[in-house]
Formats: sequence, C-alpha cells, structure tokens
Amino acid sequence: MGATENERTEPIEENLVMIELELGAINFRYMNGTVVMNGEFALIGSNEHTEVFEPWEKRGNLNLLWPLVNVFSPRIVMNAVRLRLFFDSGHVVECKNANRFPEQVNIWGFESPEFKKMHPDGTALTRYPGDF
Repeated sequence: MGATENERTEPIEENLVMIELELGAINFRYMNGTVVMNGEFALIGSNEHTEVFEPWEKRGNLNLLWPLVNVFSPRIVMNAVRLRLFFDSGHVVECKNANRFPEQVNIWGFESPEFKKMHPDGTALTRYPGDF
C-alpha cells in the first residue's frame, strides 16, 4: 500500500515493549518512542473483529491489547480521516479524526533516520490531527 499525497507514513520498525494505562490515555511504548492514545480508538483484529476503547470512559476489553506486546510495528499511517498503527500480527489500532481536539494521538520519539528527515527541527512530538 503506497502513500498518497494526503497521507503521511511515519516508521516505527520496532517491537511493542509495553502497554501503559493512565487516566485518560493508553500508551503504546517502544524502545525509542511512544504512541499515546488520548481519545477513542479501535483495535481491528486480524479476523476483522473490532473493539472500541475510550480511555476516559474506561471502555474496551484490555485483554485484547496485551497480545500486542512484543509484536513488531512497521509504521503509522495518517491522513485527514484516520491514524492507523500497524502490527505484523495483522492487528491495526485506528483512531478516527473526530476534530474535537488536536492531540487525539501523540507520537513521541522514534529516532530512525526516516523520522528525523520528517522532523528536521528536532521536534520529538507529532500530534494527530493537530500536526497533520
């Protein structure tokens, strides 16, 4: 799947190390960065089953997230409609752009050369949809 003009891909290329729960956020932690879900998102399984999570409302079956630990994530793909975090297991974490606030998802870090090329100012944070 190639990127379109209105689509941006940011490489992760790491295994997920841990999932951390906070009040109002679920953090997907990698060795070199973190993807923070600050609002509603869906986990789409390899069998097309979809589970919706809402950190503030404590909605969603967390048992479905734990198997993602130690699974390789090649990339994040975002456009004006949605952000998708891909896993080699066939799972996709998807956050639809609700246009409610600029930081539905925060992407911190990731020191790959590709990420640095996209952030020449040294910024370690991408906000979705705010910076899209």
